[in-house]
Parts: sequence; C-alpha cells; structure tokens
Amino acid sequence: ARCPLPSDRIADALWDLVWRGRITNDTYAVLRKGIEAGFKAAPPPEAEANRGSIRGRSRSGFQRWKAARPLTGAWRMLETPEPAADALQREDLAKDRVRQLLKRYGILFRELLLQELPELQWASLFRSLRLLELSGEVLSGHFFDGIPGLQFLAPQAMRALQAPHPNPAIYWMAATDPASPCALGLEGLPYALPPRLASTHLVFHGAELTLISRRLGKDLTIRVPPRHTYLLGYLGPLRHLVDRAFMPVKSLEVETVNGEAVMGSPYLQDLLDAGFEQGFRNFALRKRY
Repeated sequence: ARCPLPSDRIADALWDLVWRGRITNDTYAVLRKGIEAGFKAAPPPEAEANRGSIRGRSRSGFQRWKAARPLTGAWRMLETPEPAADALQREDLAKDRVRQLLKRYGILFRELLLQELPELQWASLFRSLRLLELSGEVLSGHFFDGIPGLQFLAPQAMRALQAPHPNPAIYWMAATDPASPCALGLEGLPYALPPRLASTHLVFHGAELTLISRRLGKDLTIRVPPRHTYLLGYLGPLRHLVDRAFMPVKSLEVETVNGEAVMGSPYLQDLLDAGFEQGFRNFALRKRY
C-alpha cells in the first residue's frame, strides 16, 4: 500500500531479492505460487483489457493476476554476511559447506557434487574435507564399490549403514531430486538408471529399485512380477501425482508396461486394483474428488 510501484514490478523485485539471498519468506506456499507462475508477475486485468482482451476484467483474469503475486506468508530481510576477509574465515566457511552437504547426502564424492554450485563442488571443498578428516569429524575411505576415487562419510552415516534394517521402507523420488542417483555415472549398480528428467520417478523398496515411471506415467518399468505382495505400494506414488494439492497431473495415462502395450500386459489387474480405469488404448488414473 505504501509503495508507489505497480504490483507486478513489486513482485518481480521480490523474486530478484530472493535469488540474491537478501530476503526470505516464512512459508513454502509462496515458492509453489512462484513455480506455477514461472516467477513472473502477470499484468493486471485492466492491462490485458487495454491490449484488446475482451475478458481482461473477468474473474479468471483477476485470479491469474492474483496467483502470480507472492502475497502468501510474510517476507523478511536476511542478514548479509560479511565477505570472508582472510584465509581462516574462508576455511571456516568451506567447512560449514561440507557439514551442510554431509547432512544432505551422508557421503560425499566427486561425481555426487557435479550437480552443485561451484562453491559446493569437489575442487572447492576437498582441502576442507581433508582437514575435517584430521579432526575426526569426517571419515574417508572406499565405502561403496562402483564409486571411483576417495569417499568421505559422516560418522553418523557410517553408524546408519552398519545398523540392521529388518523392515525396509518403500519410498520414491523424482529423477531430478538431489537424493536421486540418476546421471551420476556410477558403476556396479544392479539396475540401469533412467536419465535425470523431471517427468521420471523412481520407486525403491529398501535398496531395491522396484518401479520406474517415465513421461509422467506413460511408460512404466515394473521390476517385480504381477500380483507381487507389495506391488500396490509401488504403484502408490502414481496416485500421489494426480491427488497432490500442488500442480497435480490431470490424468496419468499408462501406455506401456515393460516396453509392451499396456492392453496386453500381465499387470492389468494390478493397475485396476490400484485405481486405474481402462480406456481405449491406455489405463488412466484420475484425481479423486
């Protein structure tokens, strides 16, 4: 209300400050709205009308305008850290980055950090990893076959790996998730990994890759036989894609299973049990209301 700028310029300025690390919001809802709008503010409905849009002043135009504004939650400024003035401060900063990465991954190696920003990549942090190893805060060695070169492990991750897991959990992730092993170029895995695409999802049962969904469910690779005890659990993430509150898939349509047309697949009954509906050439999963 106090700023003389129009709301679209205010919204663009807010996102610019976010990317520069100057402000933050107290809810993820504003981030989800930003994703939906492409982090761009739509023009006001009256601006659309001025360009000749008959429906510029319609309710739908107002809703698009409102949805593109980062109005959810509360914004606050972040303290701007002073640049590291000497080598000791720069080293402390690098160690903090290592600790953050270990909290995220548990283990660090060169290939894993290729997806990170330059300040978080192997060459920038290797010296700090060695210093943390000398202090006993990090372990180094060869913990996993198929990962070339040196590996660093957090002590708590070592304890977790050594602990028994009698009841492995079923979990899933997008291929682009930071935890995803896709595109790391690792050797020795008992399965082939798909490309790192946002439309691809992986389902695991413990350490086993049990299902791969490509093209938002159009192509399924199921690595267990039909009527498997846990197969409905492996198909569960597909239901999440259509039922989630944020950007749901309108209709998830399976066209192939294990490279064959779905209509002749031995998994038809499993898909029906999972809530799929048979169509002309596919099986569709739709949002439940």
